[in-house]
Amino acid sequence: MEIEPESYNLHTHSFYCGHGSGHVSEYCAEARRLGLKVLGFSEHCPVPENRWRNTRMAYAQLPEYLAEVTKEQQSEDLKVYKGLECDYFPEYDEYYRALKEKTDYLIFGVHLLQTSSDRDFALHHRPMGKKELHAYTEEYIASIESALFLYGAHPDLFGINYLAWDEEAIACSKAILSCAESYQMPLEVNAYGLRKPLVEAKEGKRWAYPLLNFWLLARDYKIKVVSGADAHSVSALSGFYPLCCEFLQCTGLSFSSLETDNGLRV
Repeated sequence: MEIEPESYNLHTHSFYCGHGSGHVSEYCAEARRLGLKVLGFSEHCPVPENRWRNTRMAYAQLPEYLAEVTKEQQSEDLKVYKGLECDYFPEYDEYYRALKEKTDYLIFGVHLLQTSSDRDFALHHRPMGKKELHAYTEEYIASIESALFLYGAHPDLFGINYLAWDEEAIACSKAILSCAESYQMPLEVNAYGLRKPLVEAKEGKRWAYPLLNFWLLARDYKIKVVSGADAHSVSALSGFYPLCCEFLQCTGLSFSSLETDNGLRV
């Protein structure tokens, strides 16, 4: 079955994610109220040693989360899928592949960098220089090349603390877009970023992400584009798609539908 782009969201975080709110059942009720046909949960994936515990569910909560989403899948008026949003590092490759067998899908985002001086450099909280930008790009490309994921979330998240649209940003964006094209990896316009305060970049005020310049570059590549609410509260499901459409309007790009017959495919 083909689901129109305005009728699905696969980027949803409940209280399980570690920094969201609302219960799985509340998100499902809101999705029905809004007329969505597909709702996917994508809690930030924990790892066995509880690395990143301050922003992830505890590893011990994972079975409870999967069971709760499975319970909601009994509904006939809303297709509910259980997923996870992962930070891909090679040491977790086998673990993520095992989780893929227990879930309906995995997506990825780069939130933490491995640099020569940091094991986990958090993008949201510290300024980024060229070294960090290139580390981000390398991690995003490695995530695509792993072939584990349904799509890549907020590929332009580096804009949150890399505040110049310079030759480095252009080159790194092109590298991500080229890899996504080669691997036919859909990329996401993220509504959560459109709801955050503007940042003062070198070119003036702009969204921290998504980056309009990134998506203007994307016109030169054959990639599929998805919208994602990246909802961390129940209310964030409302209006996310029109918000993403308004952002994308001047690029000439459009959002892709979702195929649900044999698994999920954008």
